[in-house]
Amino acid sequence: MSSQNPSVDTTATSAVPVQTITYICGECRAESQIKPRENIRCHDCGHRVLYKKRSEILSVFEGSYRYADRVPNTTLPRFGDVLEPVLYIPSIMTNL
Repeated sequence: MSSQNPSVDTTATSAVPVQTITYICGECRAESQIKPRENIRCHDCGHRVLYKKRSEILSVFEGSYRYADRVPNTTLPRFGDVLEPVLYIPSIMTNL
């Protein structure tokens, strides 16, 4: 500890992980890891147009319940009903 300011601990190291985001350069298509507050610039060519890399995880969202009348053997929910998730794959999707 410092003798001038005893409340400051200079020997402790901060264990805060720095989160980086992967961007793809619009010019050379190289991937760059950029930290917060860092200049937005490609590390290879210096181009300033970068695109955020998309996730490879597929996200599927449940649709609206107002189309439940198109699903066979189902009824529309009433106020106060406990809703259970419904998985409905239209015939258009099964032919892919």
